[in-house]
Amino acid sequence: MLVRRLSMLAVGVTLSLALVGCGGGSSKPPATTTTIAPPTTTTAPPAVLTINPASAPISTIISLSVTGATPGESITFTLTSPSGKVFNGSPHVVEPTGATSAAYNSTGDAVGSYKVQAIGSGGTSITGTLTLTKS
Repeated sequence: MLVRRLSMLAVGVTLSLALVGCGGGSSKPPATTTTIAPPTTTTAPPAVLTINPASAPISTIISLSVTGATPGESITFTLTSPSGKVFNGSPHVVEPTGATSAAYNSTGDAVGSYKVQAIGSGGTSITGTLTLTKS
């Protein structure tokens, strides 16, 4: 008995064809098996905004960082004070690792809770909170 097997892998589909032949008289038709694998998807972890420290006295340098963003996109950090005044930082390009960071100097700011946003040109959008206290 002679068995030949041909396997081909293309776009998640495996096609195996087994040809079975016997010497002499009759032969069976070739058997065909098709297996379709489910599509594989990878989900990127969600972007994370880190504010360090998240609560600090006025005049502290605050570190703002984003991880899990789209490499190459520009991230702009925006802070909104308790009175509604908005500070827009300059854009920061996300590294191939998906991270970027900036420093914020809180000198002269008011005491209270600030809304911090990291908005990216590639769709990243994260919000956090910074609390400034008396020195």
